[in-house]
Amino acid sequence: MSGFIEDMPGKSPEDDIRNEGLREIKGIIRENSDRGASIIREALTKFVAGGGTDKDLDKFMDDIREVFLDGMKRVDQSMKQHKIDKANLDFSSPEISEKDDE
Repeated sequence: MSGFIEDMPGKSPEDDIRNEGLREIKGIIRENSDRGASIIREALTKFVAGGGTDKDLDKFMDDIREVFLDGMKRVDQSMKQHKIDKANLDFSSPEISEKDDE
């Protein structure tokens, strides 16, 4: 695989820092996706039950926007901290697998 991070853990300290950053970014994305899904479930439950109003819809949209913007801000901070170029994001590397997130 020719990508941003080669299949060679510990190749250099910079690679280790980037790998750590990519794991952190995956965690942020997963966490914010879960938060967003929870907000959507709550809103759908309210609207399906017939209790949703325009005010509820506005709050729902604000909550989703907040989760999205929070995630973007946290990912951007992590990228800066771990010196990751946006053009080189590659989550498919074996070093960035689910097992590393635990």
